[in-house]
Amino acid sequence: MGPHSLLAAPGYWTGDGVRKKKKTRREKAPCNRWKSTFSREEFRAEMAAQVERLRRDSAAFRMAERHGLVAVTGSPVVFWFERETVG
Repeated sequence: MGPHSLLAAPGYWTGDGVRKKKKTRREKAPCNRWKSTFSREEFRAEMAAQVERLRRDSAAFRMAERHGLVAVTGSPVVFWFERETVG
């Protein structure tokens, strides 16, 4: 299969003909900039703190929660790469 084959597996070809695997998950720039200042555990704590910040600062969140449009689960923050490596 060549670099322009529609049947090629997900990925891409480099200019020198080497096949590279394409990332299956894309990170968004704002999240990357935000999390780059924290260690993994600090970022986990920041993510967990978002619910209380939303309750404190966002009338729209409080209203959505009150009307059952959003539900806080209290689940621990587990990153996608932690889930994929465990199972």
